[in-house]
This record gives sequence, structure tokens and C-alpha cells, in this order.
Amino acid sequence: MPDGVRWRTLSYRNEPHYDTSLYTGVAGVTLFLSDYHRLTESAEALALAAAGLAWCASPERLPGATPEGAPHPNSLYFGRAGRGMAWLRYAQAAGGAAGATALEAAVAAAEPLIDAAPGPWTEYVRGAAGEGVFLVRLWESSGDARHLEAALRRAEWLAAVAERDELSSS
Repeated sequence: MPDGVRWRTLSYRNEPHYDTSLYTGVAGVTLFLSDYHRLTESAEALALAAAGLAWCASPERLPGATPEGAPHPNSLYFGRAGRGMAWLRYAQAAGGAAGATALEAAVAAAEPLIDAAPGPWTEYVRGAAGEGVFLVRLWESSGDARHLEAALRRAEWLAAVAERDELSSS
């Protein structure tokens, strides 16, 4: 493929597809390949991860829709945070110039999350918790205070919408 490589994956409904998401797509495969390279120094794994990320980054492959078409543009599993997390793990594995370029891609993926209001979902998969994990990890690599501030807004929002029960008040 001229713009990278892809893997046919299965949706959560067990239907074959080509997808960019971390959850049921190519970004998730690249996350594994980057970590595999970190542990084994396999140049082939790193090259495959880079090619998979290139496929995900093609402009016609916008992040953010579940298989049913529900929009989750910033989510960890289907959206920008997931693709950003895949770029971040590649950056950490690759190091050097390739790592710096990948970190730039992760930072670019985070840009829409910086000013986005948290919610309405709370969970890790499609909500504020997953976005927050990505933003904290990105801040650790980028040092950009905006990433930490965006993560803190999600933490504060999660605290504000938490439902308290009798056990949590003691």
C-alpha cells in the first residue's frame, strides 16, 4: 500500500473491517508492535508499526466513529486520543528523529482535546478517563503544560459528576 500497511481486524460484532482505532483497528496493532520493539529491538516490528501509523494518518481516515457510526472523535478507543497514544508509544520506542516526529504527531492528535470540554462519557473506552490517561502520558513526554491542564480538567469533571453513596461518605 502506498500510504502504509493495514491489518484486517474484527469489529466487536465479529465482522471483518479495516479500521484506524485503538480498540478494533490498526492503531492497536501498532501499539503492540512498538512495545514489542522496545523489548526485543526488532527493527521489523518498528518498521511495521511506522507503516501502520502511516496508514492510520491518511487524511481520508478520520478518527472517531464506532462501528455503529456513533461519533467519539476524541476517545481513547475510537478517536484522537487512541491514535495519539499509538503515536506516543511509537515515539518512545523509536527514539531519535523518528521518535521526535512521532511525538509531534501525538501532540497534533491531542490538539483538539486541549480545549474540548470533558464528557458526556466518563469511562476509559470512550470517555474522560481514557482521554485523561492519554493526556497525562503525553504531558510526561512533551512537557507541555496544556496537556496536563486538559487532563486535570477531565479529573475535576469526573470528581464533579461522581455519584456518592453511603459507603463513600464515611
